[in-house]
Amino acid sequence: MPHISLARFSQSYGPLISLRLGSQILVVASTSSAAMEILKTHDRVLSVECNGAWKNLRTVCRAELFSTKVMESQAWVGEKKVMEMRFYQLEDDNKDGGMKGFGLDLQGLNKKTKELIARICSMWESVIRERREGASDDPSKQDFLNILIRSGYSDDQINQLFMELLTAGADTSSSTLEWAMAELIKSPESMKKVHEELAREISDNLPKASDLPHLPYLQACVKETLRLHPSAPLLLPRRASVSCEVMNYTIPKDSQIWVNAWAIGRDPMNWEDPLVFKPERFLNSAVDFKGNNLEFIPFGAGRRICPGLPWLQGFFL
Repeated sequence: MPHISLARFSQSYGPLISLRLGSQILVVASTSSAAMEILKTHDRVLSVECNGAWKNLRTVCRAELFSTKVMESQAWVGEKKVMEMRFYQLEDDNKDGGMKGFGLDLQGLNKKTKELIARICSMWESVIRERREGASDDPSKQDFLNILIRSGYSDDQINQLFMELLTAGADTSSSTLEWAMAELIKSPESMKKVHEELAREISDNLPKASDLPHLPYLQACVKETLRLHPSAPLLLPRRASVSCEVMNYTIPKDSQIWVNAWAIGRDPMNWEDPLVFKPERFLNSAVDFKGNNLEFIPFGAGRRICPGLPWLQGFFL
């Protein structure tokens, strides 16, 4: 895996290494100090200049999709989904198991998924068309799609945005949940503590967003999973708009820059027993993934931190 190989290179050659891939210079940061300079100190020159359309879209997303107010108003959606999953589990208890839990695509599920994605895109087109034809000014009937239409976005732009949100949110969320379960299975003591906390705080009730502040050990398990297994081991690449100096090294103009979040989360300079799944390290710690602690950046940091972070906090924590 690239992030693992690059982490090994950094152990031999230092926190900031450069590679030449053909004519392209690639610079990789693998420590929190290097990440600080790239993501915050030199953020404006070590990123592609954004045009007005991009800035406007990010503003719309943050205000109308990922704001705290919107997250709170949509909390019932997650609670409803939990209830549906619970009833599905009750109905599914007596069914025979299949090959769904294995990586092999013997049942053609991956192929089917691709076909479904194509069908979803076609469904969006009809919904967008209906919204354009029956646009309403009633605030109670407004949602994110209405906001995009009112802001003047074309059908192609809306389709592209929806696909990006779907792909960015679905796989990253599911992979984190899978890693969390894998680590808990390997750590029966941690699994027992999570189970006891849930039984004590939730009992037989369905979990709600309001229960999350009362589940510190569960939150610690999620953070520890993200530390060891960030959903994006290499943060989105950047490009140097001008030459600049980082950690006494010159970064040439047009160099591509990667930040290895996987290596940073396992750096022994920042973490005791970095390869051990130990949720307790977060129980009495202020370290969080909001971008202020550069030793823990599964969602990035600085001005270009993941815009969906508020949603992810509600989903995982």
